[in-house]
Amino acid sequence: TRVKLAGNIQFHFFAARMNDGVYHSTNAGQSWTRLPDVPVPRESYNQNTSRVGRIGLAVVPDGTNGNLYALVAKNLDKLTNDSFGFGGVYSLSLRSLEPGSLKSPSWSFLLNDGKLLNLFGEIKDTDPSYTRALQGDYDMAIAVERRNADTDRLYLGGSAVGIVSQLYRGVMDVAGGQLIPVEYIGSGVHPDIHAITFPYKNDDIFDVDYQNIWVGTDGGVYQGDTTLTTISLQSQNIGLSNMLLEKLGQHPTSSDILTAGSQDSGGLYLNKISGWELKAGGDTGVGIINWNNPEEIFWSHPLAFGNTWINPQNPDGHLDRYETVMKFAPFVTP
Repeated sequence: TRVKLAGNIQFHFFAARMNDGVYHSTNAGQSWTRLPDVPVPRESYNQNTSRVGRIGLAVVPDGTNGNLYALVAKNLDKLTNDSFGFGGVYSLSLRSLEPGSLKSPSWSFLLNDGKLLNLFGEIKDTDPSYTRALQGDYDMAIAVERRNADTDRLYLGGSAVGIVSQLYRGVMDVAGGQLIPVEYIGSGVHPDIHAITFPYKNDDIFDVDYQNIWVGTDGGVYQGDTTLTTISLQSQNIGLSNMLLEKLGQHPTSSDILTAGSQDSGGLYLNKISGWELKAGGDTGVGIINWNNPEEIFWSHPLAFGNTWINPQNPDGHLDRYETVMKFAPFVTP
């Protein structure tokens, strides 16, 4: 699921396989060696089954006195119905992988203050029969900022709680095993984070601009200054065609009105009087205006099928109410 390069050994690559583990190669991929298992706690009723699902990797490019970091999403836990939830952050010393090292490689669990438990979506315990569709298999990002020889700062991205994007950073003692404190930095960032990176200076992979962070999401790209006490990531999407529209819905009598369903950017409604408005949230793939009652719009969603009523007395067409009509229902359009 991830491939990373470290410079402490020439052509030293790391790769992670979903539902498996982490491998490394010191000869540019000609051969690979599996690293020890990432110690995600196993299920109490089946100690032979690994809990490792998807794995994200991060490493400082120059590899000097550093660590390899792994962000893990658990695979399905039959006991708690928790699929692809937060499985922990781990570190492994790069020194232990160097030729002649007297230290055997092993993973260390990084303690944190509990803020990361909902990194891949909110965990709810109200219904024990409900299989939680957490999203560690879909949106996961990890990056490391080298602050000095003794400390790294990790950046961790995931899904959302409600509509609040899950993006954090925390200082890591290279020689220790703690990731404290964990600071929330996702305000204003679109949910579902897939990439966190720092640009290179002068195209040199060993000269990283750690002041300049970029975050890639379902809603485009964001950029911020890591040196600020309170980091604020700003949208950099003006002029970019990065919204995936699924389908357009026509109005039966007016060419000034239409709908557009988008992937993770909501159901959009265009009235030339007021411009574009957001009418439904999330993944609204199709928005169809009811030609028998144009004040009603039907929206599709991966997990539900709902409709929106537009107040006919409001010429701007503002959202009046929205309700789910059917769950897990197929929605076929011409």
